[in-house]
Amino acid sequence: MSDTDSVYSSSTSTKSSTVYHSGIPMKLQSHWPRYDDNDHSPYAFFDKFKRQVIPELGDSIFRDYGHTYLTLLVTNNDFQDQLHAAFHKIRNESPDAVITLDTIEQTFLDICMTKEQCEQSVKTITNVGRHEGESYHHFLAHILRTAKQHRIEDNNKLILTMLQQQIPYRDLDMVNLQFITHCDQTMPDAPRQDTPTSIEDFCLALSKLTGPDDA
Repeated sequence: MSDTDSVYSSSTSTKSSTVYHSGIPMKLQSHWPRYDDNDHSPYAFFDKFKRQVIPELGDSIFRDYGHTYLTLLVTNNDFQDQLHAAFHKIRNESPDAVITLDTIEQTFLDICMTKEQCEQSVKTITNVGRHEGESYHHFLAHILRTAKQHRIEDNNKLILTMLQQQIPYRDLDMVNLQFITHCDQTMPDAPRQDTPTSIEDFCLALSKLTGPDDA
């Protein structure tokens, strides 16, 4: 018997199913998204969870049980057990804390995405580059958030190289100059480096520039 078997029981109808979590009835609508190991995009599922499920739950129910509803909508038993255990641990460590949407998303992605999927996700976003009218600042914030969310190593050379390839040579020279200036000001005694060697350093230097679409 899995961890979830001990706390969940259910009944179904054509439009919804009711799952009892620790004796509390939770109605799962049939039109809500489900996630299993055959799904190729955890992002697509979580986006639907945010757009469809959360508004229908309402703020109060989501605040108390959002993480449980997400767990119940994951139909893969292994993933569901891991999510239940992870959220149970969070609750035990901070009984009075609210499990926020960011924590739910981070926990879900940590469990349901492989290391290869995480790296490929960042590669894809980086390779697409800036959208028309998107500033460097917004583009880099997206890259950094995704990289940290997927726990990509900051010195990932492939992603750093892909980032550099998205920047015009003129601006790339300015990035290197900004990086050198920053290092001279913050680490005057450290050996000089002429170019950023980490994703975060590169993004920090580039964010100081005004992108072609910022003005």
